[in-house]
Amino acid sequence: MQLSETLEPCFSKLINGKFIRGVVATVLRVGAVLGAVVGVVYSIMIVGGAFRTNEFGSVVAHLLMAACYLTLVACGTAIALYRAGTVDALRDSRHTVIPIVSILFRAAGEASLTSFSLLGVGGCLFIWLSNMDPMNELGALGSILPRLGSAAGFLGGIAFLGGMVTLAFCLMLWFYFIAEAILVGVEIAANTAGLLQTPLGVVAGAIAASADVPHRQASAPIPAAAKCRRCGERLDPGAGFCGGCGSPA
Repeated sequence: MQLSETLEPCFSKLINGKFIRGVVATVLRVGAVLGAVVGVVYSIMIVGGAFRTNEFGSVVAHLLMAACYLTLVACGTAIALYRAGTVDALRDSRHTVIPIVSILFRAAGEASLTSFSLLGVGGCLFIWLSNMDPMNELGALGSILPRLGSAAGFLGGIAFLGGMVTLAFCLMLWFYFIAEAILVGVEIAANTAGLLQTPLGVVAGAIAASADVPHRQASAPIPAAAKCRRCGERLDPGAGFCGGCGSPA
């Protein structure tokens, strides 16, 4: 009995979601800081490659790629911090984890779009100026990234840029699709549960009452469309979550 009383405050925090939201937001912020540090280290490594060659074009290529990589790191850090604030701003509801997971998938889509697009731009410029494979300058990170294009000459740079931008857009669509599918699934489940719990007499009465609706439509005021209290996005009728930011309606 004493053990259950001791654990009760911990369980209550898990139930209302405040503890989980705080942990996820903290992890996102810590990840943003660590990612920024790692990004700066990799940028320094890229700049260091410029001093290992005497060719002017290769030096400029290394510096441009380092600048693109630093921009990538800044965008990734901003996305993580923004989504941490979005998680913090979620209100208590009966669904604690679902909106958080949806937000994380959106963050993954945004990070994929910016990361691969900027890598494509930096890699394209690097190929044009140095005629070298940009993935070799990223060390271990370059070994796990997809190698797109022939990495040689003008056409190689265009192929690399096009492949990276296409990959970035497809990943963003995929992650956003998963995020929205999660919310749609929750709304379908909630609406289905509501219909199953509604007595047949109430349903029949609602159907009978709807027969008089056409005669009263001219005088009945049209209700204003509901909007999300966080981002202002228009909410669909009966929606349980905002389709823009994932917050509960």
